[in-house]
Amino acid sequence: MWPSLIAKAKQGGIDVIQTYVFWNQHEPQQGQYDFGGNKDIVRFMKEVQAQGLYACLRIGPYIESEWTYGGLPYWLHDIPGMVYRSDNEPFKFQMQKFTTMIVNMMKANNLYASQGGPIILSQIENEYKTVEAAFHERGPPYVRWAAEMAVGLQTGVPWVMCKQDDAPDPVVSFLLSV
Repeated sequence: MWPSLIAKAKQGGIDVIQTYVFWNQHEPQQGQYDFGGNKDIVRFMKEVQAQGLYACLRIGPYIESEWTYGGLPYWLHDIPGMVYRSDNEPFKFQMQKFTTMIVNMMKANNLYASQGGPIILSQIENEYKTVEAAFHERGPPYVRWAAEMAVGLQTGVPWVMCKQDDAPDPVVSFLLSV
């Protein structure tokens, strides 16, 4: 499925493929991971590279309304004290654990452009600015933490935050236009 779709995208003039990482698909049960079949993001990235394209890996963890529950795994709500997408230690712990695992998986397969791979950008968080005010004083520290955590993973490629006009340096804000 992927080779033909990626080939069609390339034939249509696309040179960068963006993909979300669906946390709820890759960790449906806490600590139980699934990267088989169509969930094999390493294989997907290698196919992007084989076809001579670049990739933007949108790790999230939240991916907005494009996916049920925003892509967050349901089991998160069972963790005591959990407050999603805020300066909340239980959430930050789980988010960092998952994000680090994905980044390390990409690094182990030399998939970042800094290693000769196709990934030229990685995204942390998604359209957070639209809800940040609802978290009051716990929103801005979360944005800073997410940026620092992501940059600290040292991918060798820029990190972006979608629609976060105050993204902390060196993270870049970007607005997707379709």
